[in-house]
Amino acid sequence: MTHSSMAYLALGTHVRLMAGIIALLASPVPGLAQSQALQQSPRGQVVELTEQPFFMDGIGLSVKFPLGSIAQATRIGGRRTVQVVPETSEWIINIQTPQMSNAATTIKEAADQTLALTQGAYGVTDPDQKLILETKAKVLGRTSNLIVTGGAVCERLYVSVPRPDGTSLVKGYSIFKPSANQFVVFELITAEDKFDAVRPLYEASVATATFLDSETLNTSRGSLVKSGAAFFAGLGPDEFAKVLTGEKEIVHRLYQPARTGSGGDSTELGFRTMRFWKGPRSELGGYSGRRSGQEEGHLARIQARLLRGDNVIDTQGVYFMTLDRSEEAWMLTTVVWGAKGERLAMATETGARTGTDLNVSVSDSGKTAEEVRPYVPEEGYISQLELFMLHRLMVSRSMQAELGTYTYQSQSKTVSLRRDLMSRSKGSSAKAAWDIKTWYRDDAAPVTFVYDADGGLVRSSLEDGSIWEAADREALLASWRRKGLPTGAIGTNR
Repeated sequence: MTHSSMAYLALGTHVRLMAGIIALLASPVPGLAQSQALQQSPRGQVVELTEQPFFMDGIGLSVKFPLGSIAQATRIGGRRTVQVVPETSEWIINIQTPQMSNAATTIKEAADQTLALTQGAYGVTDPDQKLILETKAKVLGRTSNLIVTGGAVCERLYVSVPRPDGTSLVKGYSIFKPSANQFVVFELITAEDKFDAVRPLYEASVATATFLDSETLNTSRGSLVKSGAAFFAGLGPDEFAKVLTGEKEIVHRLYQPARTGSGGDSTELGFRTMRFWKGPRSELGGYSGRRSGQEEGHLARIQARLLRGDNVIDTQGVYFMTLDRSEEAWMLTTVVWGAKGERLAMATETGARTGTDLNVSVSDSGKTAEEVRPYVPEEGYISQLELFMLHRLMVSRSMQAELGTYTYQSQSKTVSLRRDLMSRSKGSSAKAAWDIKTWYRDDAAPVTFVYDADGGLVRSSLEDGSIWEAADREALLASWRRKGLPTGAIGTNR
């Protein structure tokens, strides 16, 4: 694995780690940015797709994209839509969600209209612009009543259109109608000389599209998201003030218990510190966002050190959110140190959001920054700062209900749904008051966290057997020194 890949792993790990939600892997694995799933395209080729689906809950859509691609929010013709872009610039997939006033309109008729508009844009019409006399748009193929893997039916159309330089583009359309007035269009755009290579990716991705009916949508994911949105909408200044720590830091230790059962024989894997306070945006340091740096809001500083073989991975992030929750900004830095204290790699991430417009910039070891605009749902999104505060806020409100929230994930560079369910603790510890189960995706097993009555973490056991628990900073550092482990300032040296 390259040094830059290691840095990217650390970058992707940080957000989940700081929220206390990652089942840390014993060793780095390929496919760092996104988990991999194999999908056979309708033409027989095996295509690598993201393991975690992308959701558009407003229309009940779930779909997987080609591995390495990113779903971004954009505007086409004044309409907010989703644009899927790969690491290369060989293709684009636009997901559009037009609505028809006439519920009787079929997907075949919608495809007919799409074809007519395309032919008209590259053709000659009669004086009344009703008939297309000739066109340079060439139909490459059309399939009606196509049933994709998930059972949904679509109309598919491929058209070749000329470009000014003499080459041609291929535009592909897969048109679905998940409800009476709602259409969903997957539009492919690629150069004609790339079409044969890109077509299997597009068709394999569209084949994973599934749609929840409106009743299911409203009673499952939709109701959870509404619960999450209502929970945060009901939080006032006093609720946030209860979970702020001011100058005090929260310290957690990550370790692998020893088979002997002796605490002194356990293997140290890392630690993290968290601090939450109220202050001006300028305390982000180096990034003030769109408004004055004196604007007041809530801030968090999250720092961590992880041990991975001979390497040390340091992460530190500062997060800001306005008091009305409408804006946020953050800065995140990850550094990988070698066995001799040499810096192997560094990755940085900065993010800023106003309303549903989220912009994230990621740079890896001096490479050109990658700009990402993830799709943010209209309802249920919470800021990075609220992500770190979520469990403490739930404990503060004794929130014994399941909440669904959308959060930005650095690892996948997308906004995805998570679920959190709190109940009275069944743990044996005298401090245990609340259990919170967190699901990071629908098909994943939950991670359980045990908290005391004040929202302090008592214990969380991860999938590999390692454990997070609260710790005293000085005692923790003293233990690390006795074991010869690095205790230098995070982000500056080992």
